[in-house]
Amino acid sequence: MALQTYNLENLLVTIGGVPITEFAAGDSMTHSFKDDDWTFVQGSHGSAVRSRKFNHVSDLTIKVLQGSNTNSTLEGLAQVSTMFVPIPVVIFDIGSMQPVLECFQATFVKDPELALGEEAGTREWKLTLVNAITHHGPLGLLGDIVGLLSP
Repeated sequence: MALQTYNLENLLVTIGGVPITEFAAGDSMTHSFKDDDWTFVQGSHGSAVRSRKFNHVSDLTIKVLQGSNTNSTLEGLAQVSTMFVPIPVVIFDIGSMQPVLECFQATFVKDPELALGEEAGTREWKLTLVNAITHHGPLGLLGDIVGLLSP
């Protein structure tokens, strides 16, 4: 098995076409879907039925250093996304040349909390994404087939 390398510096993050940099330490970005893809109901005799859910809404949180100029950029993008149109978000791993997340309908939903103290903190920018596509590894044949079959 070959050694794999992960490096946050290899992620190209763009929101509205603008590169985002100067992330906070720790989990700099988190993405999660609001619902499971499937629900299951079990009948009285043990049979089960699965139902596909089509809620393709997800949350993306980006943490940026408090003193970063990126906060001004994100503030401007937030104004555009809430006053005019949803904006695209793309996260691309230039190390593996693979997409990580693609979404063309993102909206900033909450201003970051303002916490001032003795040390610099972080600003958490929250976006809601519609129809985001996530990739968790090289796509290969199975990824291509699943992509073709997905609604």
